[in-house]
This record gives sequence, structure tokens and C-alpha cells, in this order.
Amino acid sequence: MELISLLRDEHDAIRHSLVALENATYDDVERTAYLFTLVAKALRAHSALEEDVLYPRLSALPATRSLARGALRDHAHVECLLHRLERVPVDDNRWVPLFEELKEQVRAHLEEEEDRVFKRLLGSLPETDLRELSRELRHAKERGLAA
Repeated sequence: MELISLLRDEHDAIRHSLVALENATYDDVERTAYLFTLVAKALRAHSALEEDVLYPRLSALPATRSLARGALRDHAHVECLLHRLERVPVDDNRWVPLFEELKEQVRAHLEEEEDRVFKRLLGSLPETDLRELSRELRHAKERGLAA
């Protein structure tokens, strides 16, 4: 299903960004700061994509409404962590634990979507609606709302 492939590609790009930052040498302050900027941008773009296209559809369906609310809470928590990380210098001893919290929050959110949300979505929408949602996601990505 194209819809799931599009979303998984987004998730894979985010995972890749997190791994790159995780593998960065924290002694290289400039590189770490630069990679964090890329991670923050990717997370915000992906959140915007889901919040603009996917979650409104999930919120409209009784079978996925609570999952959409949980996903939106996850996004708010990630945004809060991003703001906190942006205020702490990367060479500050508080930065790595905050990044670890962000990384775990993002990974848990991606797994939740892939394990529960995608399956519920596929089981709740007719094929024509799924194709339309795929088209909307592609269009939003072309407008720059993606990782």
C-alpha cells in the first residue's frame, strides 16, 4: 500500500537522522549542533505532514480517534523536548540526557504508529479513501511538509 510506504519512508528518514546524531562525536560541538538542527527540522516537517494530512482523517474515525489524540500528545512532547534542547548548548552536560529522552520518545512514537496506527487505518478506510490520502501525502511532501 503506497500510503504506508510513504509514511514508512518518512519514519526511516527520521531514524537515519537520529542515528547520525547519535553517532556524532559529542566533542565536535559544531557537527553535533549542525546535526541536531537537521534532526529538529526533519521532526518538525514530519509532524506538520502528519498533523495536516493524516491525523485529521484519523480523528474523524471512531476506530482511530484515540490513537490520533495520543499521536498529537506525542508530537507536543517531542516539540517540548526540541525547545529544551535548543536552549541548552550541545557541550552542556544536560544536552545528552535530553537528546536520549527525545530519541526514545521519537522511536516509541514511530513504533506505535507502525504497529498500531497504520494497521487500524488500513482496516478503517475504504481503498478509495486510502488512495486519496496517499495522494494528499504526496502533494504535501511536494510542498515541503516532510522530512
